[in-house]
Amino acid sequence: MGNLDRTFRGFIAGFFGALAMDAWSLLSFYLVNLTEQRYFDWGAMIVLGDLPQNLLEIIIGLTFQLVFSGAMGVVFAFILVPMTSYGIVWKGALFGFLLTFLLYAMAAWVGLDQFTSNNAGTVISESIGGLLWGVVTAAVLNKITVTEQD
Repeated sequence: MGNLDRTFRGFIAGFFGALAMDAWSLLSFYLVNLTEQRYFDWGAMIVLGDLPQNLLEIIIGLTFQLVFSGAMGVVFAFILVPMTSYGIVWKGALFGFLLTFLLYAMAAWVGLDQFTSNNAGTVISESIGGLLWGVVTAAVLNKITVTEQD
């Protein structure tokens, strides 16, 4: 993937991280019953103003959530520029966890009550999802990054 610049590599990595995070979210919601919300609920709430009520709204929420996660992969890729790639998976996990916290803070700031009043299971599940996103994003970014300068 030597033809892709840092922006595209970051987006691809963040997108794959989102797929892993979404898989965990669905598992946590439907099978483990740990969380009360899915990641595509965030996307739907932000762009539609309410939780998704049908398949089209789920697809819209999921699309926006995947694109947002890809964009966060771009941010992660550019944050790494002045750093070494040593410990990139650890750095990704930390970045993913911090994103979870920042998203909760932003939801509180703009008054998204559906996402600021969570039970412990939801917070734990979404924290695991953030860590998972960061680990997968960092691992994919490390795998597809070439050694020459962008």
